[in-house]
Amino acid sequence: MPAERLKALVDRTPIGRLVTMAEVVAASRFLLENGAMNGINLIVDGGYVAALCPACLRLGRGTCPRP
Repeated sequence: MPAERLKALVDRTPIGRLVTMAEVVAASRFLLENGAMNGINLIVDGGYVAALCPACLRLGRGTCPRP
């Protein structure tokens, strides 16, 4: 990934960085170790999707043109 694209991605992520493998593993373990959790799509992205505006979510955009 080009450096400018990576920077843009990180800048739009509320936690200000990419998630770590340890965070992905912890989220996966949470789902695997809790029998009551099923049929869940757990997004582990540092808040990137949550920061998109509702219109972009409806349109399925991966990025939002708003600053």
